[in-house]
Amino acid sequence: MSKPRVLYVLVQYPQLSETYIRAEIEAIRADFDVEIISLIPADYPYANYFPFKLLPTRAEIQSEIERFRPHLVHTHWLHTQLELVIDLSRANGIPFTVRSHSFDTLFDAVPQHLAASVEALNSDLCLGVLTLPFAVQRLRNAGIDARKIKAVYPAVQYAEFLDRGPNGDAVMNVGASLPKKKFEDFVALGAALPGVEFNLYSIGYLSDSIRAVNEAHGSPVNVRRPVEPSEMPAVYKAHRWLVVTADKSMGTVGWPLCIAEAQASGVGVCVPNLREDLKDYVGASGFFYDSIDEVREIISRPYPDHMREAAYVQARKSDIGIHKSVLTDLWESATPAALR
Repeated sequence: MSKPRVLYVLVQYPQLSETYIRAEIEAIRADFDVEIISLIPADYPYANYFPFKLLPTRAEIQSEIERFRPHLVHTHWLHTQLELVIDLSRANGIPFTVRSHSFDTLFDAVPQHLAASVEALNSDLCLGVLTLPFAVQRLRNAGIDARKIKAVYPAVQYAEFLDRGPNGDAVMNVGASLPKKKFEDFVALGAALPGVEFNLYSIGYLSDSIRAVNEAHGSPVNVRRPVEPSEMPAVYKAHRWLVVTADKSMGTVGWPLCIAEAQASGVGVCVPNLREDLKDYVGASGFFYDSIDEVREIISRPYPDHMREAAYVQARKSDIGIHKSVLTDLWESATPAALR
């Protein structure tokens, strides 16, 4: 029996810092015939990716639509590519969905590209806008109809990370090396706790600058190479603590996937006190700090067993295997009855 055909139109795939897209596709591909289009090459790709086509122009994508004949178009991010997706949807009469994230919803003023897309997002062609719970009111304030907005936790392959076995003793941080991550705080923490193993899995961008900062402090942190997504469960298990760092003045760190992944792996998490909504994501199983100096005492102790157990439960809220239905129910509502 044929499956409903879904065309993914993504900005850059397969990007190592965007494994939520990988988790989503892995979760739905058994029930849907998926084709992936990337508009630009990934600058830090991972190796174990799903087949995709690099099609940078609208004309090329239109030709692919005529060949593939998708029932639905799906994209990630309320960003500039959304206008292209809307144009393709209108031109071909194909409904679309979009999953937003953190960076594209943590805005002070509504971005021009989002304002220009609100009418289409409220139209019958848009089946729904998936967003993190903290962004629901932001999107409503931007003019998006509340009936279109679907609140959902991050897309994490919970079963892949779930491991109740013992953890190692090291301290880790991970992510794209961007100013908003403020990895310099992690280096300072490592320098303050000599004798403890600190590992930073820094992805591209400013990694060379972080290495220079680390060397200037006597190299208290091991700046590791980025690893493949399939290697990350073992990486988490080698650590007792994950310390998330962020530049509070920038305000653009949202709900990092590494938090739920670490919790599912039995790793204690320390998170900067950025916003109240983070407490909904982290739950009672994590520690919040106002200054990196506060973290020294926290991670000098074992991660309490009762918090570790609570973390397994909290992380399950991000299980794409469970909440994929928020997306797939939208798709199934618009596919031909013969394919359901």
